[in-house]
Amino acid sequence: FTPKALAGIKGFDDVLEDRCIKITMVKSSKEQAKREINKDWKFWDYVRFFGYVFAITNFYRAKLIYNLLDTREITGRYRDLWKPILTLARLFGNDVFEEMYSYALEKIEQRKKEELEENPTYLILRLLAWKTKDKEQIEISSREISESLQKVFEINIDSRKIAAVLKKLYLTKESKRKQGIRYFVISKKQIDDLLLSYGLSREEIRKEFEEIIEQSGKKFERID
Repeated sequence: FTPKALAGIKGFDDVLEDRCIKITMVKSSKEQAKREINKDWKFWDYVRFFGYVFAITNFYRAKLIYNLLDTREITGRYRDLWKPILTLARLFGNDVFEEMYSYALEKIEQRKKEELEENPTYLILRLLAWKTKDKEQIEISSREISESLQKVFEINIDSRKIAAVLKKLYLTKESKRKQGIRYFVISKKQIDDLLLSYGLSREEIRKEFEEIIEQSGKKFERID
């Protein structure tokens, strides 16, 4: 395993991007854009050589740090995403680690905000968390989820897209047919496990929905 740097103008596939630490690059100034990188420069040979030597002489220490590293409040899939680079930061010293850790927290909060506002997976998870708040199990169709998302978040996601998200989350294993419509049987435990994996909190979701309902009145009286 080694970290990889990928560059793209239009972004990447959703699944790939979900597993990346995304950094938006600032466009170069005219002066910077005039500079050329000489790929034949001998300096790169030294960088490659010492990088190789560093890797083979520190791999055991890096593995030990990785196994023992406490990522503190970085949990779930964010922990899986950031732990390798935090391990390398710790390898170079506590100051580097603390700087990288602060940067990780900043990027995670930024990403959570973006995902909560835009990512269909997060929107659907938050809705299902609300619907299972007082129930151990629910039966719900893609159409019902779509209608609820329109009411709560004023966003249109068609039933096929919703079914694809539910399949990705392994929430389609159990289902029933009623009058030709497929209803997915989803348990509270399944949602709790997913909330943990995606770094979401039931309490925060509850407060969010209560605020939405309070502000919107009877518009959401049947959202449960």
